[in-house]
Amino acid sequence: MINFRNIFTVAKYERKTLFRSWFFRIFSIIAILFLFGINSGFFGDHAGARWSTRAIAANLPYINVLFINVAQAIIAVFLASDFLQKDKKLDTTEVIYARPISNGEYVVGKTLGLLILFVGMVIVALAMALVFNLIRQDTPVVWEAYLYYPLLITIPTLVYILGLSFFMMILFRSQAVTFIVLLGYIGLTLVYFQGKLYGSLDYMAFSLPMVYSDFIQFGDLGRIMLHRMTYLVLGIGFIFATIRFLNRLPQTGRLNIINLLGAVIFLVTGSLMGYSYYSGFKQKTEERRTFLNLNNRFADHEIVDIRSNKLDVSQDGSSLEISSEVIVSNDNMQILDTLIFSLNPGFRIDSIVSRGGKEEYIRTSQIIRIIPKNGLVPGSKRKITFYYQGVANESVAYLDIRKKHIESLKRIEVVAIDKKPGIIDNNYLLLTPELLWYPIAGVGFNLKTFLPAEMDFVRFSLTVEADTNLTAIAPGAIKKEGTTVSFQPETDLNAYSLVIGPFEKRSLEIDNVEYNIYLKPDHDFFSSFFPTIADSLDVMIKEAKDDYELDELDLYYSFDRINLIEVPVQFHAYERPYIQSIETLQPEMIFIPEKGAGINTLDFARYMIYEERRSKERESKRTSREIEEELFKRFLSSTFFRSDLRPRGGGRGGGGEELNTFRGVNYTKNPYNVFPLYYSYVTGVSSREYSVFNAMLEVYLKEGFEVSPRQSFTGGITNSERANLALQKKSMTEIFAKWNTGL
Repeated sequence: MINFRNIFTVAKYERKTLFRSWFFRIFSIIAILFLFGINSGFFGDHAGARWSTRAIAANLPYINVLFINVAQAIIAVFLASDFLQKDKKLDTTEVIYARPISNGEYVVGKTLGLLILFVGMVIVALAMALVFNLIRQDTPVVWEAYLYYPLLITIPTLVYILGLSFFMMILFRSQAVTFIVLLGYIGLTLVYFQGKLYGSLDYMAFSLPMVYSDFIQFGDLGRIMLHRMTYLVLGIGFIFATIRFLNRLPQTGRLNIINLLGAVIFLVTGSLMGYSYYSGFKQKTEERRTFLNLNNRFADHEIVDIRSNKLDVSQDGSSLEISSEVIVSNDNMQILDTLIFSLNPGFRIDSIVSRGGKEEYIRTSQIIRIIPKNGLVPGSKRKITFYYQGVANESVAYLDIRKKHIESLKRIEVVAIDKKPGIIDNNYLLLTPELLWYPIAGVGFNLKTFLPAEMDFVRFSLTVEADTNLTAIAPGAIKKEGTTVSFQPETDLNAYSLVIGPFEKRSLEIDNVEYNIYLKPDHDFFSSFFPTIADSLDVMIKEAKDDYELDELDLYYSFDRINLIEVPVQFHAYERPYIQSIETLQPEMIFIPEKGAGINTLDFARYMIYEERRSKERESKRTSREIEEELFKRFLSSTFFRSDLRPRGGGRGGGGEELNTFRGVNYTKNPYNVFPLYYSYVTGVSSREYSVFNAMLEVYLKEGFEVSPRQSFTGGITNSERANLALQKKSMTEIFAKWNTGL
């Protein structure tokens, strides 16, 4: 039987002994001082502290736990691997050896003593983070994050590295060899293993996306739990193995068998959990390859034209129930005996019906082949209704994006963020066309047309059953009846998105266009920077919009409204090199990461400090109102009306700094530039023979053929010159034919 009193006795002496160790004290003090410097740099009240780092309030405990985790992993190696050598020299160990304590009680007690000491160190680090959190009035305290991160990061890491250190010491019986092997392992984990095998080798969780959103909390809690439980269980397995092979006291055969069985069970279980984590990512890669091959296979088929799509959506947790009533027409010259549609493969089709009854169809992943009776003759129309439900499969999105970009980590400083093409959560829903949440004619991206979908302009309508505490947002005029919300766009659209979330709405009408901002309550971090110009916001918005339309595009905004919508930080839209639209923009919609995280131009606090300092240095007579006006105008022009990533302005305070502050994101153009709302989502040229012609026209309308002076004198040839040389030898279609998604 296990005597817990013995375990606590060993833990007590171990904790006291190590706490008196000068090695532990000095290393701990250095780690805490380092963390103080990190907190001062990231969260201090100075101009260098970026808003993006603290916009996600849970980043304060997250960053502190990550850094203290690395320090503790190093300390743990020294302390854990030292216990066999040290025990023969310390008088306190003689007290323990004199007691009838089993090997299991002894090793578990040692482990518990070390854990108590290290958890105390984490508590000190989090207390310091809490002080910075309370000082920063613009960053609320997310209390649950102060509990979640130690449990998910610290405990599994410590149990794993302590168990591994104990076992390595038993295995090698040499403290020097154990030090070298384990310190090398830690170094490889930090430098090399992080991105390998989808992060499954990263026991310290540096590459595991664990940002905590105010909207949806963790992006994928199941994946996080599987990863952390893997190392917790492996650590317990190594502890059982240490107990079995520790040459301290002879044990009975029954105890030997129990310890050996425990080691085998936990190590095998941990390995299987790790493989399950890895295979989940591997399966997504295989699915993407399958989806792309299917798109290539059916890309040459003639397709129908979708005239209208009447959608009805209801949500139950992560599951959706949708009906889509489409009217299609055959605009081809021949009879169509098969109608090709694409729909997210995660949805289960209940039925497909038309006026004549149920339609015969064949489902192959995302491809649906409907076999209409007697075919669909040229010029004829047919109403078809799809009934389907289930959980959307994210793997079908962005089949044209290279594997290395899909798997690359997106970070704010050191914290990793999920990259989700859509959000389906109990309290938040974000559906974009990339998820194929409604049926489209033909196929998605393929290596024949190189387009994400056919350019179908459809008369959409939408009805949503939404919780009364949540707000539904979609293109079109809104009509509410109880819990039902309907949307009726005034124009045909080639893309349709839906957002449902806990929002408060702010509106402003300018020249018959409704400007709406949808924010999570208590997420207004910007109004306090513009207290004196609220009465002139409409004038500045109109001026910036007119300058863009008249001076740069010679095009006009054709929608009746524009919605600026706050979305969870985990949402990510990839840039495509061959089209100008990025899914951060949709018809009538602009998606902004929560509290402006990752957008440099929303760092109003830092820019206000720079502006005030600049005024003092130049002895400027600028008033507070003039400073606010300049700040707001820079935000508008640099965020929405500029093509490249570099905002206007020179010198200190933002000149030359890139708009996007997320690390590991391969944007070469401004993802929030509103050009697609003037062309890409309004009109276009569709041609199967010249499938990329519309993309070329987009670039011409947006950029023209001018080369900036900055490009001309950078040395070597510019990208435009490289493109011209390539086009002298091959056509655009031939160049695109070499597309490699890395699947």
